[in-house]
Amino acid sequence: MIKLGGLSTGHCWELFCRCAFGDGGRDPPPELAATGRAIVDKCRGVPLVVAVVAGMLYLETRLDYWDEVLNNAVWDFEEAEESVLRVLRLSYKNLPAPLKPCFSYCALFPKGHLFEMDCLVRMWVAQEHIAVDECYFAVHDLIHDLARTILGTEAVTAELEASTDANCTRFCTTSSSYVRHLSATIGVETRLSQLTLEPDCKPDALRSFLIWSGNRTSYIPKFGAYEILLVLNFQRDLFEKPHMQYLRVLDLSICKIPELPESIGGLKHLRYLGLACTDIKRLPRSVSNLCYLQTLDLRYCEHLVELPSDISRLTNLRHLVHGVIYKMLDGPVISISKMPAGIGRLSALQTLPLFLASRESGSAGVDELKELNDLRGELVIAGLQCIRGKRIGEAKKAELNKKKHITDLIFRWDLNYDDFNKNKEGSSQESQFKDDEDVLESLRPHISIRTLEIERYAGSRFPSWMVDISFENLVQVRLVDCNNCAYLPALGQLPSLRELEMLGMNKITRIGEEFFGDKGVIFPSLQRLLIMGMHRWEEWSFSRKEREILPRLHELSIVECRKITSLSLYDLGMLKKFRVSYCGKLEKIDGLESCLVAIEEKGRTSNRAGLAVEEKGRTTDHAETSRSAELREVGLSERQRLPAALEYIDIDGCPLLPKISIEPHK
Repeated sequence: MIKLGGLSTGHCWELFCRCAFGDGGRDPPPELAATGRAIVDKCRGVPLVVAVVAGMLYLETRLDYWDEVLNNAVWDFEEAEESVLRVLRLSYKNLPAPLKPCFSYCALFPKGHLFEMDCLVRMWVAQEHIAVDECYFAVHDLIHDLARTILGTEAVTAELEASTDANCTRFCTTSSSYVRHLSATIGVETRLSQLTLEPDCKPDALRSFLIWSGNRTSYIPKFGAYEILLVLNFQRDLFEKPHMQYLRVLDLSICKIPELPESIGGLKHLRYLGLACTDIKRLPRSVSNLCYLQTLDLRYCEHLVELPSDISRLTNLRHLVHGVIYKMLDGPVISISKMPAGIGRLSALQTLPLFLASRESGSAGVDELKELNDLRGELVIAGLQCIRGKRIGEAKKAELNKKKHITDLIFRWDLNYDDFNKNKEGSSQESQFKDDEDVLESLRPHISIRTLEIERYAGSRFPSWMVDISFENLVQVRLVDCNNCAYLPALGQLPSLRELEMLGMNKITRIGEEFFGDKGVIFPSLQRLLIMGMHRWEEWSFSRKEREILPRLHELSIVECRKITSLSLYDLGMLKKFRVSYCGKLEKIDGLESCLVAIEEKGRTSNRAGLAVEEKGRTTDHAETSRSAELREVGLSERQRLPAALEYIDIDGCPLLPKISIEPHK
């Protein structure tokens, strides 16, 4: 074993200055320097202690406060590990009062436990530790130990193994009546048909009860009636009968449970109900009695078929977390068939990842989004094929343009084009396409939107608002299987667009001026462009007209575009990655070499080793073409030259490409 020594005094002083003053570690004011060096000496070369103490003094210039830290009894220690905990405890004492209960709450999680920050924050909110309102992090051993020492006898943790009594596992041997938090880690072989406390353990005001298990079991502890219990977390064990009327947090995530008992409606103080990844099919109607409920987590509940019909009674609900489930083989799946009518009365909602339009009776129309102006983050509006005829007005009433906190918006039609002929309303295919155009035109989002995706849209033209340059925050657009659109919108005028993906789009035959627009720089911010599966696309055409085109494009991918015969890449001076795959009729690529020359001229050739045009799709630093067997020409005019740094050219599997003569540089 090698025992590491501490840092030298000089290194400790450098670390201290960097953590206490920032700005690259500038020296402290002269009046603080002597006290600072004395504090560093007391750290005994332990870097974590130095960093923690310096963090406490960050930008603090009062000499009396520095003297208070220097003369604190925390420095009376012998072992390095003891010094760390003592100093961390001192740091805890200097935390703002509202943060202290949040920190000590970490004692209830096992060491190294990974948890999602959003879930933890919502538990803090349920306990009223914080008001509200950013994803994984671990409880470090030292932080866990410090939180445990702060809670002292108020917290009891235990690691339980199999009991000699097959039907009973006992823990909590303390006789203190001041226990407020119980946390147990259950062994894999431990049976949980009955879990009881030792007779001497009689907590009068138990607030937290968390159970962590390594196995997904259908067994569940049976508890007595702890009337003051506020927190319960069975991460992997089935819940049967709640008797704890003051429970605030109930997290049953990953439990193998198909249903909840009606008695859950008696938990009048419940703020957080976590049911993620469970087998639950329906929620009991009594859930709507939980008038203080703030979070209902139904993520990845693939068996869930419906939400409570009277969910509108949950007037304090802020987070209804459910949505599309993405499966590797089946793709996106939505298990529920409708949103219950009245959901628009939940005006406190901030999180609603999915809103599903439906024709079923008792379902909410999209107009119920009108009052949900606090929605934020991602919103998927699916089932838009259901909005037909007289219901089109619902889309405009949704007033998406007033929802300034929504950052990611997905519009999704779930109807195949063959199904239009089966429409029950008997309307013509053309009128149905027109309905979709009117719906999407009415669903104009707020200008703060950052990402936009449109899937399976059946209209023949895109809405006018898509090319509005006031969408200054829009950085990503995806157009997926919009197979009835023959023309693309002029997205080239959007000022901040960085990523654009176009997949499907089977009626597009030409990409030209209508796509780029006719004003100023074309796609001034676009860095990544993917064109995939556009099987009828034949022509890439635009007039240069002394304008900049795609000045920042770094990555261009063209995949499975079977009819495209030529590409023009002139003036793409920032292009770093170019990929062409499964474009069987591609004969000519113009301007690729000029791109590489431009890269060279801007001093960006250090990692550029070669240009490849190949059959088998081997990836290189420059360019890749695969299965383009009819490629006949790689355009290189008399005035163009290849970059001086180019070491090789690999052209493979292109039998129709004639001989290329290249004069080497002199």
